Amino acid sequence: MKRRRTERFCMRCGRPLASVPTDGRVRPACRACGWVYFRNPSSASAAAVVSGGRVVLVRRSVAPYVGSWCLPSGYQEYDESPEETAVRETREETNLRIRLLGLCGVYFSDGAGVKNTVVHVYLAERVGGTMRAGDDASDVRLFPLDGLPRRIAFREHLDFIEEIRAGRAVLAPLRRRRRR
Repeated sequence: MKRRRTERFCMRCGRPLASVPTDGRVRPACRACGWVYFRNPSSASAAAVVSGGRVVLVRRSVAPYVGSWCLPSGYQEYDESPEETAVRETREETNLRIRLLGLCGVYFSDGAGVKNTVVHVYLAERVGGTMRAGDDASDVRLFPLDGLPRRIAFREHLDFIEEIRAGRAVLAPLRRRRRR
């Protein structure tokens, strides 16, 4: 596994950070202004667009796992919900418009040693668009649930597809987000 980068300078005042016991752990912190670096996982979302026993997968054109297949997915932007992320990423990578049917799981990924991530996986149906690869996907295809490509990029995507195939996927209802 890659060694994770350690923050060396304060994001607030620019001074060097020191290792300081904080909230039960030793964390990088600034002795000058008190800022503490909390290394938190990123949030991401994936959409399993399933129809007729087939699932939409994209081939990755960026690291990690270039050339491997995965569900349309990506990192959540600061101003969007996990649901909005799943819809946006699917549109960017596949050109498909989708409707989310429910949340099926929340998974933890070590991000191939790059970035720890909490991944929200949704079951979705296609409501429009013409399938074509875009953004960081070099290809997009429909695969039979029992005929997946050999190289699946993320273990949590494969785990979820296996849950669908085995009939164990459980849908949690979506809660509509209110805009302020």
